[in-house]
Amino acid sequence: NVGHAAANVVPLSAVIVSPDATEFVGERVALLEQVLLASDQTQLIERQQIDTLLAEQELAASFGAEGVGQRVRLGQILRADVLVMLRRDVIEPGRLNIIVSETSQGIRLFQATVTLTSDLEADVRVMTEPILRAIQRSSDPITDIVAVPAFASHSLTTDQDHLKIAYARMIEQLIHSHPGLVTVEISEARALGKERELSEGNTSVSRLQPLYLMGSYHHTRQGDTLLFEIDLLLRRGEQVLHQHLSDHASAEDAAQSMRHHTSLMLSQAVGLDIPVVDPKAQATELLDLSNEYRQLGDWQEAINLLEAALLLDPSLVEAHYQAILITNDAIFSGYELSRDNDYGVEEITKVINRWMSMFRHEKSLLEKEFITKPTGPWQYTREEYWRALYLYSRGPYYLESDATRRVDLEECYELMEVLYKHRQQFRDVMLD
Repeated sequence: NVGHAAANVVPLSAVIVSPDATEFVGERVALLEQVLLASDQTQLIERQQIDTLLAEQELAASFGAEGVGQRVRLGQILRADVLVMLRRDVIEPGRLNIIVSETSQGIRLFQATVTLTSDLEADVRVMTEPILRAIQRSSDPITDIVAVPAFASHSLTTDQDHLKIAYARMIEQLIHSHPGLVTVEISEARALGKERELSEGNTSVSRLQPLYLMGSYHHTRQGDTLLFEIDLLLRRGEQVLHQHLSDHASAEDAAQSMRHHTSLMLSQAVGLDIPVVDPKAQATELLDLSNEYRQLGDWQEAINLLEAALLLDPSLVEAHYQAILITNDAIFSGYELSRDNDYGVEEITKVINRWMSMFRHEKSLLEKEFITKPTGPWQYTREEYWRALYLYSRGPYYLESDATRRVDLEECYELMEVLYKHRQQFRDVMLD
């Protein structure tokens, strides 16, 4: 077991702001530090001391997955148990990267890309809970490290490609339910392996060899039913420990089989009993976590978590609603959908893929008989939702009287076909 502080010791944290983000983040840093201190869940190193000690340090590399060694060294310089790191996003400079890392191994316990607003207090409020949760986790001894990369698809079509990340997030959530196990990106696991090799013979340093849980799937269609074949492989370093190939099964059965065999393989590998948590309970956890990422403005991760939730509980109405709402946020926050804009192929493809994702969730809702309001904040009946979609699809051209007319199920199906064709036409025109 490795880790800094015992569970009953309040960890010492350092809030580090990359120089390029100082002005961008502004007063949020001071507000965040005030809230963290008020929580009594962490102690903080004074900002002036951090700036003095890190004046000559190159911080850029410490943010990435490969920066495990740099994060350990920053922790040693500052004598900190936890690093809370902020920087402007490299790809989207108008957004903020948040990383929380423990410093015994340099493992990132939380990361998100945040959309800042004009409301400083609201921004800090949505950041605080996940940061504090990661700080609390830093006190737990780390018994093993598991990398769960996106699954590979061997299917002939791309209509189920969203499962590549959804399967990985589903497995990660199962692993997170067991204290002492942490998940990392595959590049972070490789960096940890290299650091372990470099520290061999150094008895003062204890480093773990990460586990790699690799997966792939292939789907076929039998009538109206999708059947999935799943391949799971668990290795430590380059040594293969276990492998499992499932028979063709429905989407829901394949997901449950995957969780069951993951639990068995990990239990044998780490020498601990890792139970399979109730799928509906875990789906609800993923839904809550997705909502947290949505509030942060990290739409892609929010959608990934919703797809994982639906694997565990396909009847989770709220997940479909939220996926549609989040996808809509993602599309219209970043793009003004106009032919006059100078789009690149990558940007257009991203918008189209998001539209296709909305279509899939819209169709799933349409095929279900939801006639009562779902629980949670999505207070739409099916009829109310589809009326809203009907009006939205007609844009500025609908008549005011349309707001009171009923939209029947058959008309909804026709509308879906129209929307689908329009989206395909938009893709063809914009990519021409």
